[in-house]
Amino acid sequence: MKLPSRVDTTSFKLSALYLSLFLFSFLAVGVTVYFLTVHTLEQQIKNSITTEAIRLTAEYDSGGISELKNEINEIESSASHTLHEY
Repeated sequence: MKLPSRVDTTSFKLSALYLSLFLFSFLAVGVTVYFLTVHTLEQQIKNSITTEAIRLTAEYDSGGISELKNEINEIESSASHTLHEY
């Protein structure tokens, strides 16, 4: 009597099925986390740019081009503006 091949056994087939389900689930979670992270970072960058543009517009409205130049020079000389660069 010949023994069945390992590939033909039920335990091998179940193991292969569980492995494929695990890999698919792992891939799905990984892709979801990636796209959520990209979306969140894009939103943070857009919000930072919008806030900075509104602030600079207010500087221009209150003091003209000279006040805007002064503000930009202050931003360039301070270290706090590097917090928003990725």
